[in-house]
Amino acid sequence: MSERTTPNEIIFVDKNHIAFLDTNPTNYGHILVVPKKHTDFLFNLNEKEYISLLKIARKIALHLGKILKSKHIYLFVKGRQIKHVHIHLIPINRRNDAGHLPRRKINSEKIVRIGTILRNSMKSKLFLS
Repeated sequence: MSERTTPNEIIFVDKNHIAFLDTNPTNYGHILVVPKKHTDFLFNLNEKEYISLLKIARKIALHLGKILKSKHIYLFVKGRQIKHVHIHLIPINRRNDAGHLPRRKINSEKIVRIGTILRNSMKSKLFLS
């Protein structure tokens, strides 16, 4: 992370990750968990890096939930707009505390088509390896 973007309220740091309070939070206690390795897409991380990031996010989320007595911790991943993948952890107590993602109407034939494509492609040796 550059000097310009280094946050003030760092709550966790290790050799591969940094976690800090969001300066424009959706809710009180909103945390960003960021890998130090630069990538704008979560699945560009190798499997070890990916699992490590999710493990750290889980530990922080469980601790955050205890400290703030939150019913749930909403998790989502971003990285395109800022050009660096990061996980949002947002404590929520009510259904609409974190907002929601837009939904779209999709033709049922398209749903069946993509379902068939996904099921068939997941049977391949490449997917199972």
